Amino acid sequence: MRRVGRLVCLLLGLWVARAESLTLDVQVEGLEGRELSAVLSALDLEQEKATPDLLASRVRRLYERAADQVLAALEPFGLYRARVSGELQEGEETWVARFAVEPGEPVRIESLSVRVTGDGADDPALRRVLEDLPLRQGEPLEHGVYESSKRSLQQAAADRGYLRAEWTRHTVEVDLDRYAATVALELDTGPRHRFGAVSFEQDILSPAFLSRYVPFSPGDPYSRAQLLEMQTGLADSEYFSGVDVTPRIGEAREEEVPVDVRLTPRPRQRYRAGLGYGTDTGPRVRAGWENRRVNQWGHRAGVEGQASERINDLKAYYLVPLARPATEALRFEVRGEDEDTVSFRTRVASVAVGRSVVRKDWRETIRLNYEYEDYEVGRESGVTEQLMPEAQWVSIDADEELRPRAGRRLALELRGAVAGAFSDSTFLRARGQAKFVRGVGEDGRLLARADGGLTLASSIDDLPVSLRFFAGGDQSVRGYALDEIGPRNAEGKVSGGRYLLVGSLEYEHRVAGNWSVAAFYDAGNAFEPHELHAKQGTGLGLRWLSPVGPVRIDVASAIDEPGNPLRVHVVIGPDL
Repeated sequence: MRRVGRLVCLLLGLWVARAESLTLDVQVEGLEGRELSAVLSALDLEQEKATPDLLASRVRRLYERAADQVLAALEPFGLYRARVSGELQEGEETWVARFAVEPGEPVRIESLSVRVTGDGADDPALRRVLEDLPLRQGEPLEHGVYESSKRSLQQAAADRGYLRAEWTRHTVEVDLDRYAATVALELDTGPRHRFGAVSFEQDILSPAFLSRYVPFSPGDPYSRAQLLEMQTGLADSEYFSGVDVTPRIGEAREEEVPVDVRLTPRPRQRYRAGLGYGTDTGPRVRAGWENRRVNQWGHRAGVEGQASERINDLKAYYLVPLARPATEALRFEVRGEDEDTVSFRTRVASVAVGRSVVRKDWRETIRLNYEYEDYEVGRESGVTEQLMPEAQWVSIDADEELRPRAGRRLALELRGAVAGAFSDSTFLRARGQAKFVRGVGEDGRLLARADGGLTLASSIDDLPVSLRFFAGGDQSVRGYALDEIGPRNAEGKVSGGRYLLVGSLEYEHRVAGNWSVAAFYDAGNAFEPHELHAKQGTGLGLRWLSPVGPVRIDVASAIDEPGNPLRVHVVIGPDL
């Protein structure tokens, strides 16, 4: 009977507690932004209001401590004179805890002292960090700013090789009577460490070759930036699937830090294949093979090709890394290309050797290219050969790859030849291209591009088709077929020009998920001197960010043509 009685009492207590359970609403007035978020995070009432079967007694206890929690949450923002008044409204089912906060003025930094001592006292990099610290005399005291300033200075010291840096003083004193703060920071950097020997754990490439990826020598000042540069270069080399760089700081002798690099190799052979579609090319198939490591010196060899309705090409290459393999290489290439558009047919065979190097944000390629070309344009046909020195600079920068909201692509190309020097023509050709993407609001993007070129030659007839300019197509003036527009010969056939000028402006707006709509305007043409007759195309488009990349479908009107004919353009590929 006793057990039964206890069970009945327990069940009765649970029933009573269930009957007393309530819902709670917490309201804080007088604050916004970071201060409001901090207060709500500190309030036990806010954290527990969603607790099932919340009891009135529990709410009353939490309410009693709430004012102190509000005041404590505001102190990190320098608000030491805040006032809080509260009210707990007890309803039948819903209780409301309401707090009115008067934050008052923040305490300000009256005295500020930030010093660096030790070997790094005169380090220019640390001096710049000191100058840029957000702590300022006369400004409100924020504990978050104080802590971030400490982290920034200590991180900068570690990055520069002061691996034993420690705080000899770090204090914040608040005088509530005078309502003023005193902040003092003093960092003793200790000695600056140096790089020791670098050892590589791998068995596929020569250690002497891998040492070219090391941007420092033993004895150089220790720098995390240089460690990152080495790691990035090795990771981008495509020789390795994993790069683990470990400075053995605990084993430093006389401030020299040995560095271990553990490398996980990729498979030697790489195969690539892909399908695509573009209105300019029709359906296309791409395939490629590469030997990532022909030998222990990192040489590469490969074959790539594309087959499509209008453009076919096949190339083989051999690549030799140079003194700085992360940024420079020598490339030998043999290539064949067959292009058949509405305006011309050309077959090109070429042999080239060139050196490419990365200079900050630009990839520079200087090469010597021999081309043999058999072409037909209109009723004109010919066979030419050109030995051309060429230079190209390309820079791509974007906040993301598939759908950037801030990005640009810039390209400049120069080439030329001299008749009689293994060439049939004398000319100098330049072409520049630019494309920009900028976000507009939350869902919009503005895309602008320009394409311009000029060729210095005595006559267009001196140039093979591959060196003439044409306009029209997916990446030119939409509403026209690929290379459909340009100067015409006596028979009215497009024959190409020595000049090119094309511009485009497009606005794209996301409507749902990965779907967007676009409106665009294109204008331009290829032309001979003083004969620019810009063709215009305008229309609407649909965009889909598919799993295989962006898909763009445009319906464009050639507004300069009789009847304003419509043309559909389809492109699969990234914006930049």
